[in-house]
Amino acid sequence: MTIVCVIVQCIAATLGARGTACYDRLVARQTLLERIVDERVGQTLVGTISIAVDRVAEEIAREALADAEFRRTIRELVRARSRAILARLLRDGESAGRSRTRPKSRPAG
Repeated sequence: MTIVCVIVQCIAATLGARGTACYDRLVARQTLLERIVDERVGQTLVGTISIAVDRVAEEIAREALADAEFRRTIRELVRARSRAILARLLRDGESAGRSRTRPKSRPAG
């Protein structure tokens, strides 16, 4: 359901049962062109709102990074996770190396 349909549905809900019936007829009667327009308008609205949300999130991140304690906490977390990933990579490399160097058992025969 596109954002335009949601808006129309909200308006219809405020009108009561009569409004809902009008909304159902409106959606049922949509032409292909109207559906295309609704879809594109919805996508554009969502895209624009997403960009605005990204900007707000970036602003909050900059504010958080301005806090020395937060930066220190982030560094500790990244350092700990990096060590854990490195250790896992080294273990995976060792186990992969061992499996390649093991002699294959040959059937007796």
